[in-house]
Amino acid sequence: MEKPETITKSLAIGDPGDGIYALQAIRESGGAAESATDEEIIEGIKILTKTEGIFAEPAGGVTIAVLKKLIESGVISRDEGVVCCVTGSGFKSSETLLKTIQKPVKIEPFIEELRKVIT
Repeated sequence: MEKPETITKSLAIGDPGDGIYALQAIRESGGAAESATDEEIIEGIKILTKTEGIFAEPAGGVTIAVLKKLIESGVISRDEGVVCCVTGSGFKSSETLLKTIQKPVKIEPFIEELRKVIT
């Protein structure tokens, strides 16, 4: 793949130089690999934001999206301990991510106004 098209610009490498070593490590460790669509990546970012309060860049969304797929497919057990490395801030890719989220609702600074929005 010469020019991958994805919102995950930092991972969009058609022929990564260390790709062969990554495959070797996956095979030797009995590990697994998976891919994620842009929609799944955005959902991964939203999950991480809602559950952990972390606003990740798309590459971080990939780790969560792939974790979700591997759990749903049974490759990773639901009760297994897992660590996902998410190091990049979503602010680095905010122009991409802002296109995919709901616009904030403006209200007057009164509790009654807030109640109208959340009920």
